[in-house]
Amino acid sequence: MELGNSQPHRSAFARRQRGFTFIEMGAIIVIVVLGAMTAVASIAAAQRGEELRAFKADVKRLALLGREQAVSSGTTVTLAISSSESGLELRQSQVGAEGEESVSRLNQIQLPEGVSQRNFQIQGETVDSNLWAVRFFADGTCDQAAIEFWDGEDQPFSATFDPKTGRAKVTDGQIQIEQEDKWQAGELEIRGQNGGTP
Repeated sequence: MELGNSQPHRSAFARRQRGFTFIEMGAIIVIVVLGAMTAVASIAAAQRGEELRAFKADVKRLALLGREQAVSSGTTVTLAISSSESGLELRQSQVGAEGEESVSRLNQIQLPEGVSQRNFQIQGETVDSNLWAVRFFADGTCDQAAIEFWDGEDQPFSATFDPKTGRAKVTDGQIQIEQEDKWQAGELEIRGQNGGTP
């Protein structure tokens, strides 16, 4: 009789020794693949974020270098779109002894992959990319200018150049130039908006 009782026990034990079923293996593989895909996507997003942060810092650094070079050399230094339109470059023009002008490239930065330049402003006016340039002057000032970049996910960020300090400010979002109200002698103040009289 003992033999009859041990037979079901062995068959249950034998079933446990068999391993995973095809469905169980498929479920495990799906879970592992989904985990790997999530990890790869997170790593790619982190790398992309780091590339954009580095580019934004490079834009500010390039503006600072242009300002410093203009002040130290006593000449005008220009930040413009590179000839291939794949980045920004810092140029310095010099006039030789015989009156010939030479342009030297001081530094440049490349756009990260997937980033494009879309909006260009000088003195508050929109201009074409081939006309956009920021001049840094020997007194430490620069042109009022801005440039807008869009990353591959259609997220804008912009660089604005402060004409008083010659420094660049890079912010998320579209171009926001802070306009100062300038009241020249002899102009009438517009007070109708505030309920006053002119």
